[in-house]
Amino acid sequence: MQKLLFLINSLFATLLLVAYLGPIMPPNLGSFFPVLSLFFPYLLFINICFLIFWLVTKPKYIFLPIICLLIGYKAIPRHVSFFDNSEIEKDKTYISVISQNLQAAKYFRKNKRTLDKHKIEEFKSWTSSLDKVDVFCFQEQRYHAKTLIEKGINLPHSHSVDTIGTSIYSAYPFRDKGFVYLGGNTKYAAWADIIFPNETVRVYSVHLSSNMISSKTNVLMQERDLSKSSTWSNINSILARYGKYSGQRQQQLNVLMDHIAKSPHPILLCGDLNDVPQSYIYAKLSENLEDSFTKSKPGIGSTYAGSLPGLRIDYILSDPVLHVVDHKVLPQYFSDHFPIRATLAL
Repeated sequence: MQKLLFLINSLFATLLLVAYLGPIMPPNLGSFFPVLSLFFPYLLFINICFLIFWLVTKPKYIFLPIICLLIGYKAIPRHVSFFDNSEIEKDKTYISVISQNLQAAKYFRKNKRTLDKHKIEEFKSWTSSLDKVDVFCFQEQRYHAKTLIEKGINLPHSHSVDTIGTSIYSAYPFRDKGFVYLGGNTKYAAWADIIFPNETVRVYSVHLSSNMISSKTNVLMQERDLSKSSTWSNINSILARYGKYSGQRQQQLNVLMDHIAKSPHPILLCGDLNDVPQSYIYAKLSENLEDSFTKSKPGIGSTYAGSLPGLRIDYILSDPVLHVVDHKVLPQYFSDHFPIRATLAL
């Protein structure tokens, strides 16, 4: 039995080792690495479980998961924070930013045409309970979501269009603003040069192409019968779509990075990237930008509240000169994405 388990451990260890290559493998090479990167958190968890199991039952086998985890140790803190890395500096001006994919206000709908008044009040109660927030960035702000935001958020400066989907709301004025056409199935990213105390910052609200697999994933999670051909058809469809839209996100990334490179101001990028920290997309964006999660308290950085738990696909990335001091995932189920909050020192 132990030999069989060791063989299973070897399989998952191999998959984890191959998944370490995800950040350097462009999605346009095929769907294998994007899909494997998606499952990286689960492969990591399985190998940690094997490490604990061998430690208790057969210590001589512990070398396999230990070596595997040590090889990719730099990837682990992008998914799990083991220490309190938040910090507060004296004599600094702080700004607070919240980002969330609102899923077109589906949670708040009474029917297709109107919002539920009680749920609107729930949103207003939540926003009023927050400490001072200087910037809100939203994704999937379509249909009724703009009405919801205008009722729940009292900030004087806004940059949003119902048909665009991405938006920025600010306590501070804009020097300039606009949209970047990224293509894909999410089309646009919003940007605004916001005049903060001591610094003008270009803020982006970004939503990269959706994988379009939520409905099929929900069906798969309910059936779970691998003997049915329909189950395998669903699995194949999910994997194919994920690969397809990963390639689409790579094209969007090229446009976005070109726009970022021309900015005269430090960058603050917020949004739903639809990719995990082990992905090529994240690796490219985080080359010159700091991930606010690196300044979080101990815990898992999961931001997706949908059918695949434990995934972190929403981010706040910033120019290092802005100096992130804190990051939080806020436990509110207003959509299938948790809101995230970062505090930065100017």
